[in-house]
Amino acid sequence: VFHKKLRKERKRKGDVGATQQWNRDAAEEQARRAAQSGDKWDEIMAEGARCASKLDWRRAAIALREAIALRPDTPQAYLNLGAMLAISGHCVEAAQRFLEGKERLPVGSEFWG
Repeated sequence: VFHKKLRKERKRKGDVGATQQWNRDAAEEQARRAAQSGDKWDEIMAEGARCASKLDWRRAAIALREAIALRPDTPQAYLNLGAMLAISGHCVEAAQRFLEGKERLPVGSEFWG
């Protein structure tokens, strides 16, 4: 039993490492976009991605809520917030944010389904 738990924990940590790298890459891309555009929303989204890359889900969620307040019709912040909430164990609120994000996606778009 101990070995199964250890294997699961090692796999989970490996998955977290891959996710963390993906989040770092996303944060860098978002920061580049923010620097080019000078847009406050892009800056806030970049901050959320930076926090997520450091596994600071609470601060990432705070930044994403601020992004939603700036652009309530943009689905990306809702979907990212849903992911942060799901990771941190707030599954009911995560589902709500995912649904709100989906409502804002154009019908038939790549992520709509």
